[in-house]
Amino acid sequence: MQDSELEQISEALRAARISKRPIDPPTKTWKNLDADSAFEVQKITVKNAISKHGDRLVGYKLGNIAKVMQDAFGLDQPDYGFLLASTFIYEGTALSLKDYIKPFVELEPAFVLKGHLKGPNVTAADVINAIDYAIPAIEIIDSRVKNWAIDLPDTLADNGSTAAVILGGTPRKLTDLTLSNTRGNLRFNDQEVMTGNTKNVLGNPISAVAWLVNKLSKYDIEFFPGQVVLPGSFWLAPSSTWSFTARLTLMMAEKLQIDAPFSAPSFLNDEIYPLRWRAAAAEDQPDINGLPSIEHALYLYNTVKFHLGQNYQFLDEKSFVQNIKSFYFGNPAQKAAESRLWFVQFLLVLSFGQAFLSRSKTPKEPPGSKFFIRAMSLLPDPTLLWKDSLLAIEVLALAGLYLYSIYQRESAQLYVAQAIRIAQLEGLHTQLPEDALGPETVSRCRNLWWTLYIMDRHFSCSLGVPMNTQDIDITTLLDPPSISTPQDATLGLRVKLSHLLSSIINTVYKSEKTPLGEFLEETRSILHTLAGHAQEIERITRVKFQNSVDTMPKGTRDITLLYHQCVIIATRPLLLSALKQQLDSYGRGARDLESFMAPLTPLMSTGIKSAVKTLQILSVEDNLIEVFLPFDLEYAYGAAIHLTIANALFPSTTDMDGPTHSREAHAILDDMIHKGNSVAEVRKSELVHLEYLFSEFATRLKQPDFQPPRLPVRSREVAPVIEVGESSTSVTEPDLVSMTTLSESQSLFCAPDTPNNAEFLDSIGISSDDFLSIVEQMGNQDDMDLPFTMLDLGQFWK
Repeated sequence: MQDSELEQISEALRAARISKRPIDPPTKTWKNLDADSAFEVQKITVKNAISKHGDRLVGYKLGNIAKVMQDAFGLDQPDYGFLLASTFIYEGTALSLKDYIKPFVELEPAFVLKGHLKGPNVTAADVINAIDYAIPAIEIIDSRVKNWAIDLPDTLADNGSTAAVILGGTPRKLTDLTLSNTRGNLRFNDQEVMTGNTKNVLGNPISAVAWLVNKLSKYDIEFFPGQVVLPGSFWLAPSSTWSFTARLTLMMAEKLQIDAPFSAPSFLNDEIYPLRWRAAAAEDQPDINGLPSIEHALYLYNTVKFHLGQNYQFLDEKSFVQNIKSFYFGNPAQKAAESRLWFVQFLLVLSFGQAFLSRSKTPKEPPGSKFFIRAMSLLPDPTLLWKDSLLAIEVLALAGLYLYSIYQRESAQLYVAQAIRIAQLEGLHTQLPEDALGPETVSRCRNLWWTLYIMDRHFSCSLGVPMNTQDIDITTLLDPPSISTPQDATLGLRVKLSHLLSSIINTVYKSEKTPLGEFLEETRSILHTLAGHAQEIERITRVKFQNSVDTMPKGTRDITLLYHQCVIIATRPLLLSALKQQLDSYGRGARDLESFMAPLTPLMSTGIKSAVKTLQILSVEDNLIEVFLPFDLEYAYGAAIHLTIANALFPSTTDMDGPTHSREAHAILDDMIHKGNSVAEVRKSELVHLEYLFSEFATRLKQPDFQPPRLPVRSREVAPVIEVGESSTSVTEPDLVSMTTLSESQSLFCAPDTPNNAEFLDSIGISSDDFLSIVEQMGNQDDMDLPFTMLDLGQFWK
């Protein structure tokens, strides 16, 4: 290209940056622009900034370092650019969106050099020797190209889309860091938005710097002492429901070019329930005023026992009730002072009891908070807490669950983590000697450990943080042969489903591009496991409902909802893969999407079915929906989002049921809101906003040359959720995908199902036969690239 053309490109991008009016991609205006010519544009831009505007060169940057980011823009290598002094901003400086076009934020390490580096044969060892220290950095990227529609020459000409750099934190020597495995997280209004790891920076940021030095040597670029090098972002990936919703909202708003995407409700939330307390001194006498009568206290305790059920076995009933009686019939002040930790537990139980029975008096005050704050202010110092081990574990777990229920998830995780550490110190994760401790103590320890395990798996998955416990370290028995009650079977199955949920997160949700064959093979393994768990639910149901007129018991209901959550989360990447294909084809004419989705249909249909069943179970008229505990809200919200996406993608398949599903989800959330749940109010506002975005998306897809894909089998009218004992022999379960199943009179167990059992299992969507049939249908898929997973979602707005 001629020098005059390179000057024109540089000036056009500079004018766009100043005016905040993006231009068309330079590669469309200047057809001969390639990567080498684009870098010459960079050099002209930097030369003019230094000579005409008094700027100075302070370092270099690497961008699009993660494979998923390259895939998003069709690149086969990272981009790179110069760092000018004018781009650096002091930590704590307030920034305005008006100063940028479409900015985004990246978290990455920054290196300051003490030595000289010049390629082309620089090694990682050379880079290590040349680095003085590392420091955390935030890079704001902002493309001067319309809608980030960039190829490699476009972003290179635009100086790697750099807008601003903020250095912060404490400088650290490399010997103090593990750069091959350092985690980072980005928070918005004290909510975790994204997490990432330095291992995604070419395996190690040091390797990324070596690559950059060698790459730029072809342009006769050298690195000097004192210069700053940004090796590329961590690749921050969504890992929690809040993060997923926020990123999905932004992505859709960006793709649809809807103004002010940050007006989405997700981004405006402060603390929903701000609670504060002041720790009492150890010598302070606990306040025993304003407590309920003993009859009321026992009523609240029994309420807590009912709602927590077999899922959360925090309390040793015998000793707890005995202490209540000792407190009320003895000297209450003396009992509270001498058994301070028990008194804290007692106050926590009262707070849960009130939370289950009453609604908030004010929007910012959760139910039961009066007793909760009193309890937390009396909690002993952490250095002493562990000495009363079992009681301390129960207290910390109760506090963590309450905090999680009022959407203070980070604080909840801290209390649960402390409870787990104390439990490990006491060996609860190991097989304790029953002959030395006694069967009651061992049973209490075992139930308490598995309760912590369930909480750890659920909380960690919700927050997107690593589990506090590793399965390889656990030796305590889940199903001891000497104990085989229905309650133990229910608890054991919930533990297994919790383990499966964490396994799904760790295996299916990946930040890198995944071959379809590999993904489907992992999913086949998950389906095999789900089939086994379905058989366990079938067995529990058969025992429970033989000649029974009960409705669905709470324990079975909870594990059924968790079961469907596992299915939804396991199949969600495929639904998002289809969404990505639709977004890519939007505005570019029709594409053969049905052939792309053909091998994925059985799995996507299964996820849709589980989402439908989740809303049906939660919508049963006499169903005791949990308003305070957050799990029913999470199940309903996750299912509603899943169906919102599916309805937009497959209108010809789910069109008739789409409005029904939306009404069901809204009715569930409205019920919770009516009963005072402020978290549900926030979740509903987010759901309504997402439904609007996907409705707009579906409307725009109705083009003459675009035929939306169909799932091969159209769902028939969905059977209502029935109660066991109710006669409904004419109701059949829909097949969202044709399946070959065993005879209805056949079971994998010896005893055949009774009609009521079969109807019940059918109504809640549990079928081991269905899952085994899907596994068989999947067969061995050709090894091809899966173009999109849930963790790739951020690629659309880099």
